[in-house]
Amino acid sequence: MKKHSENQKAGEFVRQMSLDRRQKAMGFYGIGLLFLVGVGLIFFVFKTSGIGLLLAVAGGVAAYYYWKKGEYWMRRSEQALKGAEAEQEVAVILRLLNIKNWQIEYNLPLKRGGDADVVLCSPRGNWYVIDVKSHRGRILRENNRLKRAKGNKVYDFSEGDLLSKVRGQASEVARLKQVKWVVPLLCFTRAKVVFSKNNINGVYVVEKTDLIRMLEKLEG
Repeated sequence: MKKHSENQKAGEFVRQMSLDRRQKAMGFYGIGLLFLVGVGLIFFVFKTSGIGLLLAVAGGVAAYYYWKKGEYWMRRSEQALKGAEAEQEVAVILRLLNIKNWQIEYNLPLKRGGDADVVLCSPRGNWYVIDVKSHRGRILRENNRLKRAKGNKVYDFSEGDLLSKVRGQASEVARLKQVKWVVPLLCFTRAKVVFSKNNINGVYVVEKTDLIRMLEKLEG
């Protein structure tokens, strides 16, 4: 396992994802614009004839559909970019562990798809995987599941069960690294974790300001 002392790879996977999504969005915007131009040409050629109006309506619907698809992928691109920035924030924090001989790896590819944001091995040989989240709001615990609150409204995470996902990452990292156990952590860089017991069925949930303290606590 290599050290990433300069942290140049932190967030790289998600940043590339953001770029891919932005390119997809621009493609949909382009198609929508072509349909919009087509609507203008239809009016120019057919004037107000019945077939012209029918074609114009069809073209307008298509233009709207592709434009909305472009907006969707642009939002997904911005979300991924925020995720990459969050991973870089965590990488800066983890520099404190570099000088203590922790081994740190970023964006470890997983066979089931995606990547593990951060994989760490302590000087004592203990392994950890950190899934970095850039959500805002307050993180709540309800029946051993995580939810997000903004104002008076409580939401499920659109990504599904975050706890199960990071546990799955820990299992796969353990297999890849050929070790018996990897401790899973969820680290929120912008949200406030508002419950006191951080361990939920083996997953440690922390804010970025508590990340180093939690890792050192787990090390004993």
